[in-house]
Amino acid sequence: MNEELTNNEILINNENSFPKIEIYINKRKLSMLTFMALIFILIAIFLFINRKEYKEEIISIIILIFFTIYLLIFILQWLKSQRPVIILDDKCIKYYMLLKNKNISIKWTDIKEIISSKTFIYIYLKEESRLLENKKNNEEPIVLYISELKMKRDTLIYLITYYFENNNYEGDLKL
Repeated sequence: MNEELTNNEILINNENSFPKIEIYINKRKLSMLTFMALIFILIAIFLFINRKEYKEEIISIIILIFFTIYLLIFILQWLKSQRPVIILDDKCIKYYMLLKNKNISIKWTDIKEIISSKTFIYIYLKEESRLLENKKNNEEPIVLYISELKMKRDTLIYLITYYFENNNYEGDLKL
C-alpha cells in the first residue's frame, strides 16, 4: 500500500512494491529564474539607452545577449514542463533531457555506481551497458540535474537509493 505524502514524498511500505514515481520540474523556481532573466534584460536595455562610454555599450550588449539566451532556455523548459523529468520504476530510471528533447532509460542492473552532489546525480554505468555505445568517453557519468525539480533533494536521493539497492544491485552507491 502506498500513501502519498506532502512535497511529492512517497512512503513505501511493502518491500516488493516499487511504484512508478514521476518527478516534475518546479515551476515556481523556473518562474523566478525567468523573472530574474527578464529583469537583467531590462537593466541591459536601460544601460544601452543611457550609455556614456563605448565600454558601457559593449557591456550592455553582452549582458543582453547572455540573459536573452537564458530567457529563451527558461521559456523552452516552461513549455516542456508538462512531462516528468525523472521516472523511477522497478526496471529502470528514466531521465528526460528538456533541452535535448531526449529520454534516457537506464536499467538498474546497468548501473555500477551512483554519486550525488547538491545539484547533480552522477550515474556511472557498467562496461557492458548498451548506453556506453553512444558515449565518447565511457568513464563519463550520466548527469542528472536535480536542483530545479519539484521534489526535495534528500527525498529523491533516498528513492533512487532504495530502488537501486533493491533491484539487482551489485555496484557502489555513494550518496
